[in-house]
Amino acid sequence: MKTLLLSLTFSLGILPLSAQQLTKDIFLGSWEVVDSQLIPEMSKELDDEGKKMMDQMREGFIGTVFNFKENNEFTVQFPKDVPEFMKELEFINNTKWKIEDGRKIAIGSEEDRYSLMGIFVGVKESKKFFVLDDSPFILQVSKK
Repeated sequence: MKTLLLSLTFSLGILPLSAQQLTKDIFLGSWEVVDSQLIPEMSKELDDEGKKMMDQMREGFIGTVFNFKENNEFTVQFPKDVPEFMKELEFINNTKWKIEDGRKIAIGSEEDRYSLMGIFVGVKESKKFFVLDDSPFILQVSKK
């Protein structure tokens, strides 16, 4: 993932938020995905079928809402027309979230060591972006 973040920084100009910027207070509330793109390096490795599936997932993220609650509860709400296979991600609902190592948001529980999902947060031209661990997508988000 470190290589991916370096790639995002250099190729797309998305800068990771520093530890001073990545605080709980900043993320409380709901964040809606307003745009989604596939990381350019990832699409080069896909065949036509893979590109089609990735495009469906990319579009499926648009309109998704990530909720970070004061009590550290985390939920995600997908749009009604999300592809069926994306609904499998609903297993992360009603889990917990925390800032980990001042560099990412970790989703899960103490039992699973907050390993269900990691969200790296970046900024470019005052726009905020979420990059999900082990995901080829860059999600532009806006606070609701």
